[in-house]
Amino acid sequence: MFKEVRIPFPLIGIPIVNHFNTYVSALTNSKCVIRTRLSLRRHCNDENGDTIHELDDLRKYILNRFNTVLGNIGKECIEGDLDVQCDNDLPLILVLPVLECEISRKLLMIGGTSYTHILNIFSNLDTEMLNVDPGYLRSLRCSYLFKAMCISRGYEDIVHNVDLALSIENVNRYKCDSKTCTDISNPYDNYLLSLLYKLTTHTISQFIHSLVNNGTVEPWLRNMIRLVYIIESEIIRNSLGIKMNYPIDEANLYKVIADLNQVVIYRITLS
Repeated sequence: MFKEVRIPFPLIGIPIVNHFNTYVSALTNSKCVIRTRLSLRRHCNDENGDTIHELDDLRKYILNRFNTVLGNIGKECIEGDLDVQCDNDLPLILVLPVLECEISRKLLMIGGTSYTHILNIFSNLDTEMLNVDPGYLRSLRCSYLFKAMCISRGYEDIVHNVDLALSIENVNRYKCDSKTCTDISNPYDNYLLSLLYKLTTHTISQFIHSLVNNGTVEPWLRNMIRLVYIIESEIIRNSLGIKMNYPIDEANLYKVIADLNQVVIYRITLS
């Protein structure tokens, strides 16, 4: 398989361990080229792919996840090679759902398998293998599959066909000492966290309403999104203990992405 793909991006929402958050994802202008040579086997070599910290780990990790899925639905296993080339150094957490979706499309050719069932299994694996809120990657898969903006919470998705041009630019990146940088704990008490979640869901509601009815993101709404981004950055900084230089200016929006092996700050352009 050879395919050029657009990469989805989590516009609003960060994963916090043992909590279900609400996420909004949309496709960006960033692209990757995927090359795969995979085949179904009755027996496959047992390769250790339980962790993913660098791009070199991606093949073993992807195969391990897919063979876990195939085992759950009573199918054969897969072996082979895959290669991903992106137009910039994208976080692994953004590339992983795209690869899963494209390989799943190919696997569906074997017949008798529900696509929704496969995605639900992947959401369970997000919790079991990555210890991450299933809605985080699910919103990315949804956005990529439907080429639309997706709102996800837990195992539920809402698709919105709105006109949004999303550009992202890498500003800075930081390593973290945790096993994975998605291992974000709640640095506040549960009451304060619930208030922050209410702010997030209210901002998402206003964001979607503005795009659907006005086709634009007005200045007051940008300020709400900026506030959510600042709070998200503080949660990540305090939880992971990262000395992060988060930029704040009224001309730009900056979103922090919790990746598997790093934390990345992106400048966001919405139009």
